[in-house]
Amino acid sequence: MRKWVTVGLCTALVSACQGDPSKPPYWVKKLDSKRVAERVEAANRLRKFKDTADAPAVAALLKDEDPRVKAAAAEAVGELGDKSVVPQLIDGLDFTAGGSTDREGRAINEANKQIAIALGQLRDKQAVPALLKLTHSKDSVVKLEAVRTLGQLRDPAAVDTLMDIATDENTEPFIAKKAIMALGLIGDPKAVPAIERMLFKERKGISFYAESSFAVFEIGEPAATPLIALLDGRDKAMEKWAEENNVLPEALFAKTAQVLGDIADPRAVKGLIGKLTYSGGDYQLLVRAAAAESLGRMRVKDAALDIAKLLSEDEANVRDAYGRALEMIGDERTLPALMAAAQKGSWDAREGSIHALSNLGGAKELAFVQKLAAAEPARWQKECVDAGNEADECKKAYPKHQEALDQHLARLKAGAQCGSDESCWIGKLKDPSGAVRERAAWELGRAGKVEAIAPLLASLQDEDLVARFAENLAVGWLVLSGAGKSHAKEASDRLAGILAAEEGKVYYSRVNEDLRRLATKLEKVLPQAS
Repeated sequence: MRKWVTVGLCTALVSACQGDPSKPPYWVKKLDSKRVAERVEAANRLRKFKDTADAPAVAALLKDEDPRVKAAAAEAVGELGDKSVVPQLIDGLDFTAGGSTDREGRAINEANKQIAIALGQLRDKQAVPALLKLTHSKDSVVKLEAVRTLGQLRDPAAVDTLMDIATDENTEPFIAKKAIMALGLIGDPKAVPAIERMLFKERKGISFYAESSFAVFEIGEPAATPLIALLDGRDKAMEKWAEENNVLPEALFAKTAQVLGDIADPRAVKGLIGKLTYSGGDYQLLVRAAAAESLGRMRVKDAALDIAKLLSEDEANVRDAYGRALEMIGDERTLPALMAAAQKGSWDAREGSIHALSNLGGAKELAFVQKLAAAEPARWQKECVDAGNEADECKKAYPKHQEALDQHLARLKAGAQCGSDESCWIGKLKDPSGAVRERAAWELGRAGKVEAIAPLLASLQDEDLVARFAENLAVGWLVLSGAGKSHAKEASDRLAGILAAEEGKVYYSRVNEDLRRLATKLEKVLPQAS
């Protein structure tokens, strides 16, 4: 009797669950519905429950005759995370679909797209042959997802196909970009020649530099080697290719210098220093500026005085680049040259030199800039009027100059106060002024003390983008050298959190490219640090 009661109770409970829409069994039963809308809804509901045990039941819908059901099933099993359903996902692909715009064609392609996405989520390399076949789809979105997923699976077997897609002149640019990114993720040196060319290639005004430079960065040393040869003038074949493809020599060398600075390969130092005096073409200053900034990122002290000699340049953006390089290197021998440059040229040119000076100087430089600031209103008024502007308009524009000067003075006041006191600079990371936080980051990064890593990481999500730029580079310098590598996991977790939280936020996108590069470097360091 007791046994009968137990069985009856279980039956009653199961029946109740199957009738309760808030429980998975209710929707599992709906997977067999004769109505398309109910089967789609059942797959969507089970996806939200996130119970892996439901994946096989949902995967059965991948054989459904209606592509809308297959799409919903693919989306669900991808998120449920059960790799056992990968063969069913592969079997669910419809390779007969063209680029049709009718309702049925769109539905089939949508299903193929969702299956490709799911295969990427499940990360099983047995899907590679099917995805390679799917890259021939006539539907651009399906092809895009197949390419993207091949990158996620990181199988070298996809390299040849992805190189063909990336370099094919008929490939839509956004798909070519995804193919380059996929090659970077796979990291096979075989792809280097194709990626190297895409660094400099443009199609209809669209550049592939951002994706290619990051792919070079991901591959690392094997990709740096040919670029170093190019910078040193030892790759005549590449120079000839550039000429045949209307790539200016200045673009060739400037982009190469910039990429090598990101990689920070010490073999590039000689070539970078050589390019500080590059001569030729209307854009020779771009080559010099790119070389200087790369030497700055790499903190090549031997280059400091050579860069300082270039500070007489009138072009404001170029002089600004030289100043940034010097503040990154941190060599006090360049202070006299910066002080001289702070007095020469237009406001825009002088201001970059004052900025760099304020990230290096102390009490002496503070007194110097205070004197400059006192004379600046009259100097600016004359400069502005001489340029053909009305006197009243010049007066209205001056407050922006004063704001910049105030920030430079704030950095110098901090420099006079803290000197080489690390604890003082750590405290300045919490200063209300973004300018002071920037100076603190440079000081701590240049000092090379691992004790600064934790407070720098805490400050890294800075709303002031100039300060964040300095904080990120400082973290990289510290974590990627010597004892700092023991903090690699801590730094990697912090960067991952920031990048996830700010994904898609345009305001941070440019500065967070440097965070992404540092995160990639840390991935390579982590196995060594553990």
